[in-house]
Amino acid sequence: MSSDDVLGYGFWIVLVLVVLGWHTDYAVKARYAMKYDTSTDKVTLEDKPINCDFWTAPMGNKGCHYDRQALVNDDKQVTVYYQRMEGD
Repeated sequence: MSSDDVLGYGFWIVLVLVVLGWHTDYAVKARYAMKYDTSTDKVTLEDKPINCDFWTAPMGNKGCHYDRQALVNDDKQVTVYYQRMEGD
């Protein structure tokens, strides 16, 4: 195996890990901490509701989804919550 092959495989492995890691709770906290210039300790994530998910009973399209929103107070405490949006 040549060094070019190793670099090629390494690139794809890192890319996959970055894409998968982008949606973890810690990554979300880090993004909001950077956006609002605070520490990750001051970022609180609320659980995403599941009642608009396709696989939730009754199965199928519910005609809604949730968008992530942030509420920031004077102490730079960030609360990330989900707001229900109608339509797809």
